[in-house]
Amino acid sequence: MLRSLLCTITLLAALPAVAQLQVQYGAKSLTVSGASPRGDVAVLGVIQSNYRGLESIQKPASIERADAAGTVTIQVARPSFRSVWLVVDLRTGEFVVSSPPGYPLRQMAVPPEAIDRSGRSLLHARPTVDVYVVRRGLGAWHSRAADVGVQSDPGDGRVGVSVDHLKPVGATPAAPPVLTPGDIVMVFDAPFMEFWATRLTSSDLSEAK
Repeated sequence: MLRSLLCTITLLAALPAVAQLQVQYGAKSLTVSGASPRGDVAVLGVIQSNYRGLESIQKPASIERADAAGTVTIQVARPSFRSVWLVVDLRTGEFVVSSPPGYPLRQMAVPPEAIDRSGRSLLHARPTVDVYVVRRGLGAWHSRAADVGVQSDPGDGRVGVSVDHLKPVGATPAAPPVLTPGDIVMVFDAPFMEFWATRLTSSDLSEAK
């Protein structure tokens, strides 16, 4: 009995502690730590920069494989202080929205009725927002709202963006027909660097089938 208890304690001590996702910023890279060992990590960013007097916006999006310590480093060709990153551990579904130290996140509340109850679309009032969806165990999708299909027009200045028209990131399969509870959604207005982000619950999708 004592030997069994000691074996159990030893096993528990040997197991890695559950870590939180963290992002550290380098001169030309960002390093994610706290991910699942050798698990896939979705890294989605919006970078606003000034290069030789010209304002530019980059939107890097990739699926990366963490090492045995749960760490992955992403090279950034033109890093900027003005950047926001959505990082998702695809094995656990844990996510974090991060920006370089000193740069304030301009996160808004989720607009009322921004999520179609059927799960088939996202409603937005700005014509050029970027839409991101990440699903645990599957992957990530992203498109600019102006580039994807329009499902509906409620007649109040908003437009419904069809989820199944989003484009897969990396080796992610084609976008699903509907959103499901647990999906992570971010809608980003890149020119103003404003966004909202949320993990969907069953109450958000009460009519989804």
